[in-house]
Amino acid sequence: MKEKPLNQPISATNGKQMLKMRELAEATGVKKPTILFYIKEGLLPAPVKTSPNVAFYPFSFVERINLIRKLQDQHRLSLTRIKEILLQKDSGKEIAPLIEMHDTIYGRGDSVKIDKETFCKQTGLNARQVKEAKKAKLLIPLQEDSFDSEDLALGNLLHQIFELGLSLKEITYYSKLGQKIVNEEMKIHERLIQGTDIDKAIMLTLDLSRIARVMRGYVIDRLFQQAAGRQKILSQPDEEQMEENRR
Repeated sequence: MKEKPLNQPISATNGKQMLKMRELAEATGVKKPTILFYIKEGLLPAPVKTSPNVAFYPFSFVERINLIRKLQDQHRLSLTRIKEILLQKDSGKEIAPLIEMHDTIYGRGDSVKIDKETFCKQTGLNARQVKEAKKAKLLIPLQEDSFDSEDLALGNLLHQIFELGLSLKEITYYSKLGQKIVNEEMKIHERLIQGTDIDKAIMLTLDLSRIARVMRGYVIDRLFQQAAGRQKILSQPDEEQMEENRR
């Protein structure tokens, strides 16, 4: 039986040999600076230090880092939200409802993750237009200067809007009125979840998110359809003009 190095400790929880940073990075595909950042932010516990400059990491870090990456990439969760989920997991609570709640709100992540330069090339927008659209809250990437498929679709739409000769100022009513709608939704949400336990709060959030999506789409589309039905696209010629044309 191969003897384990004396300077490489064994985990007390599962009896597995702890990992060096290089080994942990290789096992997870995550670079050292990112792992150290996770530790700093409290997403990972502190390592076992055998000397001021030597640290070892439990094998359980591999599973935890993989979960963090999955929550980031597939479920579009911020590190702040991921930390909340990990705290729930550490306390022995089921995290699936929390993940479902975030999927309902943010949607599942996709494979499209492009930087600003690529975003500009694919949409035809320039850096100034992207900056102004973000300032007007008409382009709202979930991560700073990282764009997904929804951002890309909106960027292409903005390019079309500019081609029509419209300015951002003319369409900022979408973000202004949208913010008012969201503020009212948040008031209702806060009132209903106040004083409830986390399981009840999650269920309420899921229900309210689904209701909000349907109401926004239905009411605004139907109001638009009614207004479009009242609007004359082509003016009808009067009777005298029609008679003149027949002559």
